[in-house]
Amino acid sequence: MLEGRAYNVMIGHVKSEVLSTITISENRFQQRIVIEGATGNKATFQWSLSRQEEGPFESCWMTDAVRRDE
Repeated sequence: MLEGRAYNVMIGHVKSEVLSTITISENRFQQRIVIEGATGNKATFQWSLSRQEEGPFESCWMTDAVRRDE
């Protein structure tokens, strides 16, 4: 996935900045993040995360989705 054109800016990036955070619930949130690649190109992504409620990863935050904003 990271080697595809839409996401390869993440590999070796030099800078990232959180643009906004939306709390959906106690265990879910989304963030918009801008990433600057090694060659100066920039891309904005929306990350969706959730805190696991049971199992071996209980209380750990996991990435549910990453989508590039156009």
